[in-house]
Amino acid sequence: LREGHSERRRTRLVTLTLAEAVALGRRREQPRKAPDELLAVFARGRLLNPLNQRMDVPWFAGKHARYKRDWKDRVYMAVLEATTAPGWRQIDPHEPKRVTFHAIVPKALDSIDGLRAAMKALPDALKDCGIISGDHDGAGHEFVYSQEARRKAGTVYGVEIRVALRGIRT
Repeated sequence: LREGHSERRRTRLVTLTLAEAVALGRRREQPRKAPDELLAVFARGRLLNPLNQRMDVPWFAGKHARYKRDWKDRVYMAVLEATTAPGWRQIDPHEPKRVTFHAIVPKALDSIDGLRAAMKALPDALKDCGIISGDHDGAGHEFVYSQEARRKAGTVYGVEIRVALRGIRT
């Protein structure tokens, strides 16, 4: 043990990384959900467009996998915190939903392919959390992507995720 560390800290049952420990307790940062919404969460982090990264270098595959895993963890932590709040009700993943991803980024990404590529891991994370059944066309979910570029000091970058039941259109 290093100086200043106690034995109790070393023998804890739950293992959290520093980032996970910092992320806990941010419930006040989470957006308020509208009456027709099932879920509204904010996952902190900077989005990168993997299509702009160099793919010919040997470390790219590992870096890309780590980027996707990190975003999945961020979304999972935000959903976990939202689902443990009072008043939470279980969501049927097979029910058609409208999922809105709103990114707050320092510089706007290309809205056609860059934004979707940067957020590729987010629908997968919602599937892993049991919020949606899948991101394929046959699942019946609608995904909406938007972004807002901000460069002010103190801006918190990340993605706001809102899930609502998909309305029946005639």
